[in-house]
Amino acid sequence: MARFPDAYLLAKVFKSYGTKVLCHSSDSFRATALPCASSSTSDFQPAFACQRFSSSARFMIRALTDMSYYMQVLVAALLVQVIGRCSGMSPALAPAPAGDGKPEPSNFPYTQLWVDETGETHVQECQMTGFSLQNYSAYQQFVRDDFGGNATKFVFTELSVNLSQPLHSTPAVQFVITLAGSWYIKTTDGTYRAFQPGEVLFQDNTKNSPAAKVPQHYSGQAGDVPCQQFVLQINRQPEKFKSGNLASQ
Repeated sequence: MARFPDAYLLAKVFKSYGTKVLCHSSDSFRATALPCASSSTSDFQPAFACQRFSSSARFMIRALTDMSYYMQVLVAALLVQVIGRCSGMSPALAPAPAGDGKPEPSNFPYTQLWVDETGETHVQECQMTGFSLQNYSAYQQFVRDDFGGNATKFVFTELSVNLSQPLHSTPAVQFVITLAGSWYIKTTDGTYRAFQPGEVLFQDNTKNSPAAKVPQHYSGQAGDVPCQQFVLQINRQPEKFKSGNLASQ
């Protein structure tokens, strides 16, 4: 069986043309076009289950596994274009632009704990924008790295079961990303919001807030298991009466 470099990376490219990818190993990889209607999993070899490959594309995929390592590398880039043309589809690497003509992720949610002029705290569900397409690793992907301040500190922390914090301010303008377990915030307007793994909170209710009083909130662990978090603090100035202020800078 031919050894194919970066099999999962190529699989992601195929997937962008509307193909379904089935692969057992990134080291040993047999790229065989399977009938779209096939549902058999017995004696399955790592393979591409294509949805709309033409016979030309199938031939090239089969031939690819018979080539030398270096020829595979060369042909892989050409194969991406061939698949797109043979299938009559455009690659999904260039996303549709947003309303202002700039490309944006279709859904990038975050939650903000924001402060009004009087110092009361509130919760707002927001969508992050302000991205650009960059060659961040190999191929283009959405990147946003400007949030009005530089990172000053990052912390990994765990909230034990039943931990409940009294009213307090955040120590700095920060992002809190839930890694495992669950936790909650309760703002002074009475809103309760629990966070699950993968969810992001942005908060700037620091003691030096420009609001009329020090803005505070409750927080604590939720559920039956400890909650693990990643906290990233930035030296951005806190604001008042502005929700969704990470939408764009």
